[in-house]
Amino acid sequence: MHDMFVMLEGTEGTDGLRRFFDDVAVGSPELQSRLKNNDLLRKIDLDLDAKLARHFPNFT
Repeated sequence: MHDMFVMLEGTEGTDGLRRFFDDVAVGSPELQSRLKNNDLLRKIDLDLDAKLARHFPNFT
C-alpha cells in the first residue's frame, strides 16, 4: 500500500491522495451502495451508550 500511495502522491500530488481517500474511505451514499451491492457493507452496533455508562458511570 505504501508504494501505491507514494506513486499516487508522486504523480497526482496531495490532491490525488485526497481523491483516493474520498473514493474509498468517506462514507458517501455512493460508496455505501457499491459496498452493499458487492456484499461488502458491514454495519456494526457499537452500543456506545452501554460502553459510556460502563467506563464513565458518572458522565451521564
